[in-house]
Amino acid sequence: MVPRTIRGVFLAAILAISPLGAARADNVPGYAVMPTVLPAVSGFNGGLDILGGTIAGQGFLGVAGQVTMPVGERFGLQFDGLIGGNDGTFAGLLGHFFWRDPNWAMFGAFAGYTRVSRIDGPFYGIPTLGDAGIGRFGVEGALYAGIFSIDALLGYRTGDLKSRFFSAADVAVYINPDLRVALGHRYDVYGHAAALSAEYQLRIANQNVALFGEGRLGE
Repeated sequence: MVPRTIRGVFLAAILAISPLGAARADNVPGYAVMPTVLPAVSGFNGGLDILGGTIAGQGFLGVAGQVTMPVGERFGLQFDGLIGGNDGTFAGLLGHFFWRDPNWAMFGAFAGYTRVSRIDGPFYGIPTLGDAGIGRFGVEGALYAGIFSIDALLGYRTGDLKSRFFSAADVAVYINPDLRVALGHRYDVYGHAAALSAEYQLRIANQNVALFGEGRLGE
């Protein structure tokens, strides 16, 4: 799967910058016995995220879903969907195509489109963002080294708003098989920011449920 830093870029298309999802903790070298060869994606799978928070002092709520599927042994395809809003609504789709070896690296490309009916600002330097379409595309990658990983992306935004580049990067460590903590950097419409995030996987009735949070401090 795509690292959450990368999947967060989907939110970035609508909110600020938020990039495929973090590799499952039970696939982390050092915490489990890894076969010599693993497929890019073990099989068709999906997920559901319930989102909430604030950006530039404005609250938002949303629901996101992902489906991931193998394309042969070494490649994968993932689609993300999102709908939400504050005073208005936003909705979008993001697709990823990637090569991945779970033992050491992932590299891929993403493209997506988001439609915003209205979001109270300040947003992209606009007091209130009305009807607008936002397109994003770029490249993404990750390196795995035992319990550590480096996730990064570089993309370009275009559409009804001013076109510009954006980026995100994280250095992450699995404190244990279920807890992932990451420190990183974001560059988006609000400028540069440091980011601290954590993801904890709850194992409830044989169903994987994860809690994720991210905070930023910047311009």
